[in-house]
Amino acid sequence: NEPWPNISPEDFSRIQAGLQRTNLGVQVASFRAASDPAIWQDSVRFPVPLLAVYTASPLWEKSHQKAVRELGEDVQLVLWEDAGDNLQWERTEELHVLIENWLRARGR
Repeated sequence: NEPWPNISPEDFSRIQAGLQRTNLGVQVASFRAASDPAIWQDSVRFPVPLLAVYTASPLWEKSHQKAVRELGEDVQLVLWEDAGDNLQWERTEELHVLIENWLRARGR
């Protein structure tokens, strides 16, 4: 079973090569930083528009969606029910169009 069935073997090899080039210390530090409770406190607010694209997952229950919406004044959540966890590789073009339209709608 392929980990990402919608990705060609060539693209999957390219993705793996990119991940393998990332320094292990950087990978570990990124995971540690993301799991630091201090960055997830209620006081965290972003003064810029946010676009959160997510997939159907038990992790994205209503309380999590609410918490993400409260990160800023202009937060848009977009659910892609028919996608996997790696949107940037599985639906690259569609994601680019979504981001470009989102930015355009905000005059960017």
